[in-house]
Amino acid sequence: MISLFFGYSASAGISEWNKGLNTVAGDSGAGYKTGADAQDPTITIIPTIINVFLSLLGVIFVAMMVYAGYLWMTAMGEKGPVEKAQDIIKNSITGLILVLAAYAISAFVISRLAGSTLN
Repeated sequence: MISLFFGYSASAGISEWNKGLNTVAGDSGAGYKTGADAQDPTITIIPTIINVFLSLLGVIFVAMMVYAGYLWMTAMGEKGPVEKAQDIIKNSITGLILVLAAYAISAFVISRLAGSTLN
């Protein structure tokens, strides 16, 4: 019987403590979402990691295209370097298509996951 009253008073204390934290986090201008508005951190961290990774792949694509253009311009009409530059361009465009497809798939999956966790 005593443990029932102790448990009740402890939960009441935790509830008051949470109200205080929510007030400080949300109402004081700190900008944190509380309660039903709060999201799971993995819902925001994972898309950020994927976007950064895909952005780096885009930078690599641009670098490969610049390198291939440099090879082509400095080939001075020789067949070997021109073919090498053309192969790099073809492979870079194929890689870009794969990266865009990966981005589309990951954006779709993450939007579905975010929608299912919020409901």
